[in-house]
Amino acid sequence: MPPANAASHVKYASIHDPSTDVIFENYNIDYDFFKTLGIDILEGREYDEKNSTDITSSVIINRKVVTEFGIENPIGKMIGQRRIIGVVDNIYFHSFHHGLLPATFSLQPYACMHIAVKTIPGHTEQTLEFLKGQWKTVAPNIPFNYYFIDDELKQFYKKDKQFGQSISLYTLIAIFISILGLFGLSLFMADRKTKEITIRKVHGASNVDIIYMLTKQFLKYALIANLISLPISYYLVDNWLQNFSIRINLLANWWVFLIACILSISIIIGTVGLKAWQTSRLNPVDTLKYE
Repeated sequence: MPPANAASHVKYASIHDPSTDVIFENYNIDYDFFKTLGIDILEGREYDEKNSTDITSSVIINRKVVTEFGIENPIGKMIGQRRIIGVVDNIYFHSFHHGLLPATFSLQPYACMHIAVKTIPGHTEQTLEFLKGQWKTVAPNIPFNYYFIDDELKQFYKKDKQFGQSISLYTLIAIFISILGLFGLSLFMADRKTKEITIRKVHGASNVDIIYMLTKQFLKYALIANLISLPISYYLVDNWLQNFSIRINLLANWWVFLIACILSISIIIGTVGLKAWQTSRLNPVDTLKYE
């Protein structure tokens, strides 16, 4: 698989206006390139070793070329001095941070600088040893260097992963501090309302009534906080997603924000509710004696 920096930029005369040049991203490939990588041929055919004109006068394009330039029935049409023989699905050789470019794939077996090898799962080590042996036979004075495509893809999003880990860490710290604050505030409120709670229990209030009395104020604040934070969160996440050429539709994934609201309210209920439950179990006789 050619790495992202293996592409060259070539100019072809526009199909609609031959006097205008259009810049394409071009990759030099060998026979069976698309078959090896499992890339679908949408129209036409792949390069054929039996067809000698493929090297000199044929070209394969990606679907982006067809859609961007509105080419109908592209097979057989000319791009510059080359005839289109196939259309392949769009392939991202870059990360999604970069937009997809119109691309051509030229048959240039002697200009390829990388070799793509598909391995059988579970036989990677044996395949590497075989390739090393073959490489020493063919090019003994050139080092055998290799990489895996999945490792290359991970490098594309290394910074995004680090950013996500940082956000997760700071989120956990913020939640921990919030829980401590909530617990301290609930202790303070329960202490202030000790006499009121005792009187309510003497008059027949249940534990559930006491818990509701102590938590309803916090729940009201939580709902207000969620109403304020939701549009801000949507704006920040949507703004971050603009860095990607392919991105999810946040409105279609509204349930993510709903889960965040439920989790925040659950944390408040769990934190404040624990102290409220402990307070509701106090013996009114002991409390009145203390008061």
